[in-house]
Order: sequence, then C-alpha cells, then structure tokens
Amino acid sequence: MPSIRSRITYHLVRRKLARLRALKLPLPEARALGDRNSARLFKMPAGVSTEATTIAGLHGEWLRPTARPARGLLLYLHGGAYVQGSVKTTRAMAARLALASVSPTFIVDYRLAPEHPFPAALDDAVAV
Repeated sequence: MPSIRSRITYHLVRRKLARLRALKLPLPEARALGDRNSARLFKMPAGVSTEATTIAGLHGEWLRPTARPARGLLLYLHGGAYVQGSVKTTRAMAARLALASVSPTFIVDYRLAPEHPFPAALDDAVAV
C-alpha cells in the first residue's frame, strides 16, 4: 500500500501536470518549465555525488552513492513518452535509486521526438 507521502506527492504532481497542459505551451517552453519545476519539487538526497559526462556522444550524469562500495551499475532512461524529460527532471529520483541499489547510476539525455523521430531514442539507449 502506498504511503501517505507517496499519495500526496502523486496528487500534487498530477495537479501540476494538469495545469501545465492547460497552458498549451509550445513543446520547447514546456520542456524548459519541466526542468525548472523539477529542481524545485524534487530535492537531491544527501550521500550522492554527481558527475556530468558524455557517453556515445550523449550528455548524461553519473550519480554515485558516496558512503558505500559500488555493487553493479544502473542505466536510467527517464520517462516522458520520448517527447519530454531530461537529466534535470529525473536527477533526484535516479539519485534515490542509486542510494537504494548501492549502485552508480547513469542518466542519459537521449534525443527526443518530434525533432528526432523513432527510433532515435532507442538507438541512443542501445549506444549508451
């Protein structure tokens, strides 16, 4: 059963997304707004270091738990229906996954549609 905090967060995010859709912003503006809002809504947990890097020609970020030895590795592909989302929008959630799994986690900014139609995002994920 989801926690109270989880349910509240779910409803707050759902409400925020509904307001954003109602604005009918052009896609680039909606993406930029999502990046800005994510930083305010979702705080980075303590105990994770970040390092921007490029793999297979794609920008990304390593999130590494600082207090424990590494076990394995995660590749985190953000949501957003291959149209929205970025390292910025998912950094805090991926950092929590890195802590929970005790694994270095790489988030990648794969190419997004419609500028880069299918299978661009899939090709990027496979390349990384």
